[in-house]
Amino acid sequence: MFDVTRTINSSASEAVYREALKHSSLGVQGANKFTGPYPIYFTRGQKARVWDADDNEYIDIASCLGSNILGHAQPELVAALTATLRDEGMFIGNPTVKEVELARVFCEIIPCADEVYFTGGGGSDPIFFAIRGAKALTGRRKILKHEGSYHGWTDPVLMSVLPDPKLAGPADAPVPVPDSLGIPQDVVDSTLVTTANDEAMLERVVTRHKDEIAAIIVEPIMHSMGVVPLKPGYLRLLRQLCDTHRIVLIFDEILTGFRHHLGGAQALLGVTPDLAIFGKALTNGHAIMAALAGRREFMRLFPEKAKVTGTFIASLFGVTAALKTIEILRRDSGAFYRHVYRLGDMAREGLNQAAQDTGVNVRCHSLGSTWCLYPTTAEIHNYRDLLASVDYDRARAFATGYRTWLLNHGIFSMQGRVRAHLTAAHTEADIERIIDVSRKFFMEFRSELK
Repeated sequence: MFDVTRTINSSASEAVYREALKHSSLGVQGANKFTGPYPIYFTRGQKARVWDADDNEYIDIASCLGSNILGHAQPELVAALTATLRDEGMFIGNPTVKEVELARVFCEIIPCADEVYFTGGGGSDPIFFAIRGAKALTGRRKILKHEGSYHGWTDPVLMSVLPDPKLAGPADAPVPVPDSLGIPQDVVDSTLVTTANDEAMLERVVTRHKDEIAAIIVEPIMHSMGVVPLKPGYLRLLRQLCDTHRIVLIFDEILTGFRHHLGGAQALLGVTPDLAIFGKALTNGHAIMAALAGRREFMRLFPEKAKVTGTFIASLFGVTAALKTIEILRRDSGAFYRHVYRLGDMAREGLNQAAQDTGVNVRCHSLGSTWCLYPTTAEIHNYRDLLASVDYDRARAFATGYRTWLLNHGIFSMQGRVRAHLTAAHTEADIERIIDVSRKFFMEFRSELK
């Protein structure tokens, strides 16, 4: 099913793989980076292009897992980071004047941000801090999340990301499915799981557990399973239930922050959380730094009573990258968002037209610069919709086959999900190329996609 053989010259990547296996399991650093028969290893990126060890050139629509929004090696960012390394260093380990400037700017543009802390590491760090703070503030031990959402690698949230339907429980009462070995059962039991955009289920679960739930964490746009926005009415109900029952509402804006709106999805959708997490595009993917922001009454426990700490918090390199990225977006925000939204709309309309022309059951969802291809024509509002319309194994085979097809035609996409992220460096010609290559895939696998 969707059997596509890799045909590009990848002999150099194969040689690197053989060497890598001597030092790391599967020859890669981190989960979900292995692709069979062996990974493609990269050497450089410029604008909207990346090159691998065999010097194959690709249009990059993975875009550093969504963290790149301005393009690879953006000249202003490169100049700012080079000057910082030359004149200031990369890391001092004590407060800097620049971090105060970044905090001021950040609080100006993010609706929920009365205060902010910039953490080291990726988004998992501030998500863990936010949950720790919510438990400290409320004295409760449980959290609630949605099936189909990924909130990082920490134990409390590494549940039911894309669970096997045989383990996930009935549609009206999903159960938490740990995504890793080693997560203790008491941690599993302290995580509640609901189906996104199901108001009745949300109200039922929250009402039943209102005295146990410390926090509800949500992706306001569920990019973990593609492009699935939370409905405005559902978001407003979330806000109302959290206010009523003293539950901390946390928005995971790791991917949505800066990509869809300068003020994050909360500014776009008009619902303000108590705490929010930002990362990825905060530095255009140039440095590992994330942010925990929120209302002053919720932030008062940080950083001492509810610990926010780490060696590389607010490093000069990360602060510089964030300041310059935000400066560029603020200066050119109208032009930038018009450009990437136009390209995203173009991709969605072109891919859906290609599917219609070839008579296949494929649907493209998009929001702004992000689009996702599903092997179904059904509307997708949550993970159960996806399971009801697409066989679990077939969906995985479709994603693997389509990704390999794109790779063979000079387009690099994400592993595991048919999701693309566009940047300021992409062009209409890039989108036309993606649509053309996809149309050929639909034609090749028309019988499987009926």
